[in-house]
Amino acid sequence: MLVGAGLALFLVLGGDDPAPVARKKEPPPPPFAFTDAETEFIAVGVALDKVDEATRLQAAADVVGVMDAIYDAGFVTRSRWGDGTFPDVVAQFDQKASARAQENLAELTLGPESARVIEVTPGESTLAVSILLSKKEATGAVTRASFQAEATLKGGGTMTISHMGTYYLRPLDQGWKIVGFEVEGTLDSASPTAAPSPTGAAA
Repeated sequence: MLVGAGLALFLVLGGDDPAPVARKKEPPPPPFAFTDAETEFIAVGVALDKVDEATRLQAAADVVGVMDAIYDAGFVTRSRWGDGTFPDVVAQFDQKASARAQENLAELTLGPESARVIEVTPGESTLAVSILLSKKEATGAVTRASFQAEATLKGGGTMTISHMGTYYLRPLDQGWKIVGFEVEGTLDSASPTAAPSPTGAAA
């Protein structure tokens, strides 16, 4: 009897709604970084073993960091595209080279095509770094990058991204900066396959 009375009271008053389960927010993907990067050191006027290893390793990390930023901000992470102005890419160049970089954003980045892109998934990419050492310090670097990716487009379809570049860097007061570059790339779009039209329909 007590059970029945309790059930009736529950139906009249109504039970408490269960607390809404908060949907766990997915963390943003990590920024792009070259996972296949090889570095060589070229010593001029000084024996390689005379240059402190920590100095060499720091120079390599700084140069690779610049290259990671170029391709992350220019191709992979939408929040860094700046509505097609790519400020984080231009910031990797020294003052003199930045003017040329702004004029050549379409060759250095997704360019105007970024307006069509929803997401970019990086593929196989490689980076070769040569660092010049002189007077027991790093004085310059040359990097050769090969970047592959696939973009998902608004309205359907995909775009294959292929980009190669040679970049010349120097250590400045603001850190390592790109002072010259030679790049080339292609952006090939593929439309979604249309569903086949029904055939043999009854009249």
